[in-house]
Amino acid sequence: MTKYPHVIVPNKLIQEFEALARSAGLKMPFVNEVAADIFMGEFSPKYLESAQMAAELLENSLYSTYYSIDYAMIRKIPKATPPPKHKYFRSGYEVVPDQFSELCQTRAGTDSNKWSPAANGMIIEQQQILTTQNLAQLCLRLDLLDVIRGSLPDLARRCFDWIILQQKPKFVDWHTELKLIKNSAYAWRQMVFFLSQMQQHEVAAFLDGSEQRLLHENSDFGHRFMPAMQGLRLANQGVRFEDAPQSFGELQRFLGWTTGRHWLMRDATK
Repeated sequence: MTKYPHVIVPNKLIQEFEALARSAGLKMPFVNEVAADIFMGEFSPKYLESAQMAAELLENSLYSTYYSIDYAMIRKIPKATPPPKHKYFRSGYEVVPDQFSELCQTRAGTDSNKWSPAANGMIIEQQQILTTQNLAQLCLRLDLLDVIRGSLPDLARRCFDWIILQQKPKFVDWHTELKLIKNSAYAWRQMVFFLSQMQQHEVAAFLDGSEQRLLHENSDFGHRFMPAMQGLRLANQGVRFEDAPQSFGELQRFLGWTTGRHWLMRDATK
């Protein structure tokens, strides 16, 4: 977490974490990164369990405000139960639907009748947002916040530094640019998590410095990215995107996946 604050935990490392947790007698519902091209539309029960654990740390936080998450509602989602495999199961058996997967799809705004890797990626990204992709679990069960609290501003800054660094190449093909945007959105989410554990005035100071650096070091990217910075500043004031006053101007929630042209892509004519 301190060496690579901008990177989600790789699946291979999660396997090692799971083994260590079992040997330590810790119940930790680690979640894997799901590939968009093989995703079948549903998440296993541990993803809901992971999101409900994240609620313990992030309810009514900067993180939940920025991403418009109702963690109180997520706490109430029952665990899905599939019907018995035998077709002659007894009458009165109640099947609990997979409400968590449905929530991720609703938040992604995708059409359930249309399959595509990009649409799948949007659903998966919402799962990553709701669960924090293991950050909340690690911090809660291992008391890591006590260890990293003094380093939180530096971890957030390093996530932002990495995002800026990805914009240095002037000539990239569209596929490479989309991958850079996706990974930058993941780093942004990690950054928002770290910021959510800081004081509001600390976050405000971080935003002031980041905006100045953004415009100074990369004016083209800085101007394109400013709506995302404004959205984070709004959230730090406790206001969700849906309730934003018109005086805030253009706002964008920085997400990595989309089925259309991403708002952050460079102008091909320049």
